[in-house]
Amino acid sequence: HVRAPGSNAVVLSPTFSFAELLDAQKEDVVVSQVASRVQDDTPLSRAELKGPDFIPYKRVWKTLDVCDGLLVRQVRPSIYTGPIWVPVVPSSLRPLMIQRFHDDVGHVGAPKLLEKIQTLGYWPCMAEDIERYVSSCDGCLNSKKSKPSPAPLMPVPIGRPWETVAIDLLTVPENPEGISTLL
Repeated sequence: HVRAPGSNAVVLSPTFSFAELLDAQKEDVVVSQVASRVQDDTPLSRAELKGPDFIPYKRVWKTLDVCDGLLVRQVRPSIYTGPIWVPVVPSSLRPLMIQRFHDDVGHVGAPKLLEKIQTLGYWPCMAEDIERYVSSCDGCLNSKKSKPSPAPLMPVPIGRPWETVAIDLLTVPENPEGISTLL
């Protein structure tokens, strides 16, 4: 385990206070159990790993820690030069976090939204949750412009020379000599 520094070094989401995160983590059955095991340095048992909720935490076990009672994970977002500690977001707060950073910030696409949220929190399957939310967002779906299909190409029969002649005429404001059409 890499040990997290004091809570002042943990990047907290401006969406939730430390107390809100801590309370929500305690109420979340999976997150609270993982936090308890990380704090005691006791790995999850085989029976616990049979549940699909715990398997993602096993994969990131070495990057988890408990800091002032809050379960945190060390991540390396691309916009930072080094690792940072972010809180594990409990399931009850995930939809609100996605909604606030998507709807309230101009309906950004899934890649930018994921990049932003990764700097403020972690939960298993973040990318899938964000992609699902963005792809079903009514605001995004309504504002997407439908692309008209191109006109079908039609074969043009080839005729004899000078059989068809085309001329482009352009009408412009009349000049002092009274000319208003250009060839």
